[in-house]
Amino acid sequence: MVRPICTATAVALSIFASACASPVIGEETPSLESCRNGYDDDVDGNTDCEDQRCVDGGFCNQFETNCTTVPQSGCPIGMGCYVTFNTATSTTSFRCQIAGAGITSIPCSLSAVYGATTPHQCQVGHVCSGMPEPPTCTRYCEVDSDCDPGGHCVSGPDGADTCTIPCSPSSAAGTCGPGTVCTSLHRFGYGYDFGGAYFACYVPTRTRGTATVGQACADPPVAATPDAQICLPNLACVPDATGARTCTTVCTVGSSECAVSLKSCVPFYPGEWPSAYGTSILGYCL
Repeated sequence: MVRPICTATAVALSIFASACASPVIGEETPSLESCRNGYDDDVDGNTDCEDQRCVDGGFCNQFETNCTTVPQSGCPIGMGCYVTFNTATSTTSFRCQIAGAGITSIPCSLSAVYGATTPHQCQVGHVCSGMPEPPTCTRYCEVDSDCDPGGHCVSGPDGADTCTIPCSPSSAAGTCGPGTVCTSLHRFGYGYDFGGAYFACYVPTRTRGTATVGQACADPPVAATPDAQICLPNLACVPDATGARTCTTVCTVGSSECAVSLKSCVPFYPGEWPSAYGTSILGYCL
């Protein structure tokens, strides 16, 4: 936002009166006030902590505060609200930090060390998350609809909810990066009714399950559940016609993939946030 021009006429007519109450302190001579007032004081196209002079002046150093991640609020323009988890004390804090450039699915490092003015690896509204794996920038969320289609809002170890990055187990376009596989959240302990039929990319050594199509599956699986009751990564554990949970092949709604068995592909979560990849809605033959 550009600060309004404070002419005598504007002040007399009470136009922009509040903004003209004090003299303009431009970002070319930065101060705590001018670097956090929401205006592009020097009209160079950069507001507050987007302006390098504010950063160089030490007015954009990261600081703890009661900011919010969804929606993003409480931080100067050019900074984002990020969650910090202290592993030594198991406590969560919120801080404003210079925003980075990483968007959804861009790789990042969970072990990154940030200095006072070091930009975060991810854009405003994003966080470096280990779910999915390997770590990538993904959105903070409160509900599934805050995520990309097919993304599921899950709780992270730092107390912040983040979006999984969707993939498709039945499409070459939905394959994951090197060293990872597209797998259902069922394999991570999510029951069908709590997102078990959403898919995301994970390191295969961190997943388990050997059950194939038609075999019974535990819903939800727990730590003691044997691999024989957890579906293979490209399958989903869903209720069959009798209500029992079995592993089933994933199909794309609207396709003819189920025609050979005289069935139709029905969505996993009809009327709700879909299990999807891009514009393809995922489901199972019924």
